[in-house]
Amino acid sequence: MFNFKDCRFKVEPYKVGTGRVVVWKQFQVTHSFTLENSFFGYDFGEDEAREFSEDDYSMVGTKFCDSVYEFHFVWKQI
Repeated sequence: MFNFKDCRFKVEPYKVGTGRVVVWKQFQVTHSFTLENSFFGYDFGEDEAREFSEDDYSMVGTKFCDSVYEFHFVWKQI
């Protein structure tokens, strides 16, 4: 349900007006994340698609929060 290769870690010209970029520029928030998700599901190509369930959304949110929590401690060590 997560595709790392579709992640973007730079500020591209068409993203200048987005919340995370504005907050970074105006308030120097160095680690801001945007989590985008489909309201339908995702596909694996021509023959296979999967619709998201309520449990899927809950799991994604939980895993995201776990990751931010872990990131906090990793960043403190750096």
